[in-house]
Amino acid sequence: MHLGDGMYGETDRTLNLTIGPAKIATVDDVTKQMTVTIDGQVARHFPVSMGRDESITVDGQVISFVTPSGTYVAQEKYDVKQMNSGSYGLPTSYDLGYDSAIPLAVRLSNSGIFAHSAPWSVADQGVRNVSHGCINMPPDQAQWFYDTFSYGDIVQVTGTSTQLAPDDGYGDWNIGWDQWLQGSAIS
Repeated sequence: MHLGDGMYGETDRTLNLTIGPAKIATVDDVTKQMTVTIDGQVARHFPVSMGRDESITVDGQVISFVTPSGTYVAQEKYDVKQMNSGSYGLPTSYDLGYDSAIPLAVRLSNSGIFAHSAPWSVADQGVRNVSHGCINMPPDQAQWFYDTFSYGDIVQVTGTSTQLAPDDGYGDWNIGWDQWLQGSAIS
């Protein structure tokens, strides 16, 4: 069927959607804590560790481990995710290189930032940042987060020294309204 202006469609469609509860995790770098709200009510509060305040240069490329501040959206979930530092340019043979099976991993960015269980850093969680950029959680809290959060749920990181790039994930969340309108046909 012709819809006008060179657009065509096959048939009318009806779609029924259910909007779930608003789930937002706020991760504060100052306190090293994650607070999860569901429909505006605090559901959990627990310690985390994020990306260490370091960088390394590999073949002229500076690799920062700082977890950028910004609004992330849950994109994928893995019971176990094989993660390899070579995927972002850090050879596994380097001191900080790794190739590990990571449990309960929720992808937050295109560049490979995940929120995941990290039993190896429990003593650091709530105290200092030790990861390569991911949000490390205690195993029991990571299980709850993994079971509770789904695609499209929000993770807001605050207080770090860098900002999440607008093209690293579902970027419209990290573009101010005035800037967003500049790319709009209605501006």
